[in-house]
Amino acid sequence: MKSQMSIEFLVGVIIILIIYIITLPTFSKYIQTNIVESESGKQICYTVSSAIDSAVIGGNNFSLNITLPNKIDGKDYKIFTTPPSSYITVDWGDGIFTCSITTQNIVKVIFNPCKVSVSNINNTIYISTVYTNGSSYNLGDTVNIYGGFYISNASLKIFNENGTAVLNKTITPVNHTFVESWNPTSKGKFIIKVEDEIYKTLNSEKIIYVT
Repeated sequence: MKSQMSIEFLVGVIIILIIYIITLPTFSKYIQTNIVESESGKQICYTVSSAIDSAVIGGNNFSLNITLPNKIDGKDYKIFTTPPSSYITVDWGDGIFTCSITTQNIVKVIFNPCKVSVSNINNTIYISTVYTNGSSYNLGDTVNIYGGFYISNASLKIFNENGTAVLNKTITPVNHTFVESWNPTSKGKFIIKVEDEIYKTLNSEKIIYVT
């Protein structure tokens, strides 16, 4: 009887070991992926919060630009402020990371990665962005362009790889944001630039590709 129980116990242990060996690589990869994503989200959050803190310390008319990575481990993400709470949050769907900032005097904004400006205007912090509904398009696709935060009218310009402007338009934001569309007529790399016409420090850039 004891011998039979020992054999059954050993068989159970062997089955558990087999399951462990089979699932270990997948489980390890899952843990590693989560660590990479969390670290990326953390670094992005700290980059934005550091820029905001610098604008607070720099005082009125201080501004700087930061360029954020396009993806977090291949995944789209967004960043948002939540005034009156002094926090910045990075959300990539499978996870979020939140870090603190030194001010509540910041506009509420949600944006996707691009080259953004962080400006202190009359002791309020403004984050100005431009982003699109994708990074790569086929010729004939419509590029949807979103922007904010802009105080006055803003210039929207799109340049091709040669530096030639293929679009030059004045935008009147509604509630400091805008939505525009553009249909490219040629292939290549394009840079979308937006700049507030009065407050020049409110500006942003986004690179897209048309194939």
